[in-house]
Amino acid sequence: MARSRTESLIGFVKEDGPLREVPPVRVGVAHVLWWLVVMIGCCVLIHGELPPAPQSWTTAKLEDFEKHKDEYDLIFLGSSQLYRHVDPVLFDKAFAEAGHSIHSFNFGVPGMGALENRWILQKVLAMKPARLKTVVFDAPAPGALLGGMNHITPRVKAWHDLVSTWLAVKLVWQTGMSTSWKLDMTERHLVSFGYRLCNVGSVRELLDIQLKGTAVDRTEARNYRVTDGPGGLGENGRGFVSMDRAVEAVPDSDPYQRKLLMDRYRKMQQGLAGYAKRLRENPNRPRPMLEYTGKPREVQELLPAELEILASMVKLAEDAGIEPIFTNAPDIRQKEYFITEAAKAGVIPTLIDLDDPAKHKNLLAPELRFDELHLRESGAALYTEALAWEVASHLYPVQDGDPRR
Repeated sequence: MARSRTESLIGFVKEDGPLREVPPVRVGVAHVLWWLVVMIGCCVLIHGELPPAPQSWTTAKLEDFEKHKDEYDLIFLGSSQLYRHVDPVLFDKAFAEAGHSIHSFNFGVPGMGALENRWILQKVLAMKPARLKTVVFDAPAPGALLGGMNHITPRVKAWHDLVSTWLAVKLVWQTGMSTSWKLDMTERHLVSFGYRLCNVGSVRELLDIQLKGTAVDRTEARNYRVTDGPGGLGENGRGFVSMDRAVEAVPDSDPYQRKLLMDRYRKMQQGLAGYAKRLRENPNRPRPMLEYTGKPREVQELLPAELEILASMVKLAEDAGIEPIFTNAPDIRQKEYFITEAAKAGVIPTLIDLDDPAKHKNLLAPELRFDELHLRESGAALYTEALAWEVASHLYPVQDGDPRR
């Protein structure tokens, strides 16, 4: 019998009473959950097929490493203090002078914290590089602080998988910050996770690269992004771009980046006299060199989540048969507490501390500084050589009677 026009379209009721029994609430909830599972499953499948966003500073290195993954014995993984300081070509040469051959790649990217560090390591290990035996980490603060609109940028969305997001939120709530700050940071991390899960903005990011500007503009932008831009592969294709080269290579279309770099350089030059004076007065403990308004954190007990993040990085490497080594770069503002305290707590197995004025005084020379955190290209060459000898000495201890001792 045909239904009358007055019957509800959803089929549950009609004008003179129920057409059929209204399903219980639990059935409706089950339907909603079922469609959520289907939607999330589809999003995950689509995410696996989408290429990484070219705008992300980590994309160029991940793609290049995958092409040459079976060529490298050692990688450097960390912030700009590795990216701007370690030239793999010079490192391999110094390593050879120490009596051993090695082929290395610099995976450093400006601003990389321990959480992103951990995610990159997972990506590298998933490629199953045949020869990789050592990873040298520079892991400053974990990267749980997300300001401005950073939480929806391609780079930050990329590392917000379930585990990284959970660790970030745990760390946020272990800090001594206000509840409103914790809620704000939690929201940012969850939004970033949600954007990643649902591929929000992914198609637009890919189309921007393909369609924005003229063909010449797009070619110039791509060459800069892959070669000398933040996270670029450098002129020798091994992942190193010095601070000097970074300034030279900024295209005219990006005046903000040039100004940002030059402002940091000028600030260093303005404080150079005071820096040199403090260095003369106390060469073994010269910090702080410049005016620094932050609270010194040379000794600070690490939060449980911070220790957990570092421990998970170590475990990932060791479970893959790769030796993790951590290092500190010379920082004239203050002693980097994060890795140092982790070493004291026994979380990281090996720390090579190049931020040691007594042992590596030459790395603090005023003429080598670009800014408070970074060395110029001449300083980077000295840093690379020092790190090569330290790593070689650790991996291949010199025996008594060896003329190199």
